Amino acid sequence: VAKAESESLRGNHTAALKLFEQAAEIYLNASMYWDALYCLKRAAEEGAWVKGFKEGAKVYLEKAIKICLEAGEKNPRFYEEAAEICRGMLRARTAANCYVKAGLEYSSRREFFSAGSCFLRAGSYGLALEQFVRGIKESKEIATRILCFRGAALTHLLTQDVNKALEAITALVSGLEAAKYSDYACMSVVYRDLSYMQTLIGKEEVARRNLVEAARYLCKTGMVKDAALIYLLTGTLKENMPYLREGIKVRERRALSFIEKFKKYVLAGEEYEYIGDTYYILGMYEEAREAYEKAYNIFKGRSKDAEERSLRKMLNCLLKTGRYDEAWSILVNLEPSPTEASLKHLTPREVAKKLMEKGEEELAKGCLLYTSDAADELDGVDLGGRRI
Repeated sequence: VAKAESESLRGNHTAALKLFEQAAEIYLNASMYWDALYCLKRAAEEGAWVKGFKEGAKVYLEKAIKICLEAGEKNPRFYEEAAEICRGMLRARTAANCYVKAGLEYSSRREFFSAGSCFLRAGSYGLALEQFVRGIKESKEIATRILCFRGAALTHLLTQDVNKALEAITALVSGLEAAKYSDYACMSVVYRDLSYMQTLIGKEEVARRNLVEAARYLCKTGMVKDAALIYLLTGTLKENMPYLREGIKVRERRALSFIEKFKKYVLAGEEYEYIGDTYYILGMYEEAREAYEKAYNIFKGRSKDAEERSLRKMLNCLLKTGRYDEAWSILVNLEPSPTEASLKHLTPREVAKKLMEKGEEELAKGCLLYTSDAADELDGVDLGGRRI
């Protein structure tokens, strides 16, 4: 397979085709059907390059379909794979039959959502609805029951019965709220479903309220960008800012788990500053001050603006922890802003009070666009464009 992929990259499609053929035979002899399918589909792609679709690809796809149909009784996923290949070959009726076979096999295994989904793709709405209803009634796993509720609602929508679709989603939301279901991402999805159904029947105001509720659940998962967009669209951004702030903290905690792993490395000044912003927004003011101090030491003598910016952030951390005298010693050495210049005649504690009343709106801006996005992918953190 590796040789075939290499030949394909070089544009030597004839050699790649032969190698994929050989690999498929080896996998079939070892009953490794999924690997054999991959090689046959890749052989079809290479064959299309060499001889065109009709002569070069069709024979391999036919062989792949045959293997899927033979293996389907052991694993209905093979029937689905056969259906997908048939759809690609514009054989709609054969694809539907394969989906029905998959649905029947899933049903015999009591995998009701998978069965319903296959019947739905086959266009057999009655069979699909029957499986979804069975899943709602008989499944013990709440995740499966949720999927079946949503599948039933979709089936009703496809059959133009919006009221029954709305009933299904309303029942789902009510049940999840009563059970205090804690999968916030799921709750957001079902509230958005509910809002959409209500829009279809003209209940605009109720739909808007439920869309806002969906955004609040998004905040609980840390998906603040999506939530903020919903608040903007519904004109409720200002009143829902507390929820967004909590969502930001969720994101930054996620980012923090990665930052802790890389603190032993020497980072750039901007990166220490972003780390400090994350600590600050989580209320970890001493850790934030230390990060800002590292940034300041790097910026010192190199960039006056960056140096002053990091000092101001250190100042805010000291104010937050009640270290007013230390904050004052920084403030008197800074070139004062108009706000700060008007405070020079006050005592350190009076200055602290005035600055803390104003300062929140200018703090911790870097972390929102840098540390969080990569942490959402659960594999790293972006600090000013550099992933760690």
